[in-house]
Amino acid sequence: KLGIKLAGVHWWFKSMAHAAELTAGYYNTRDRNGYEPVMKVLQKTNARLSFTCVEMRDCEHAPEGRCSPQALLQQVSECAEMYGVALTGENALQRYDEYAFERIAESAFGHSARAGSLEQITFLRMGDLMFDNWDAFSRFLNRMHKR
Repeated sequence: KLGIKLAGVHWWFKSMAHAAELTAGYYNTRDRNGYEPVMKVLQKTNARLSFTCVEMRDCEHAPEGRCSPQALLQQVSECAEMYGVALTGENALQRYDEYAFERIAESAFGHSARAGSLEQITFLRMGDLMFDNWDAFSRFLNRMHKR
């Protein structure tokens, strides 16, 4: 099955203009859903969408950046649902701590409107840091498997 990957450009998401997304080529503002054109193409081609930053929380970013990876993921998930597009997720940062794992589980199976919406999770950068935290990663995998 064909799939595409969209970067989670969450900087300035809480601003009116969404400057970072506009700079990256996503015409997404408070008044326009810039992800709809992408979803329309994915719907036509029966392709899936892989979206990054599923491990990030808003509170992990300095307030002056007006970041909101959580609200961005929510917007993209709702748009994918509206167009019947399969959604998968992946981590954007090389983090293998319990806090990040909990956020991923929350993104995949949480209590939000789109709980259970992620069909797959991909972990990037399987390197030393992951193996140094193998016990935490194993616990996370077991927790995900049981859900």
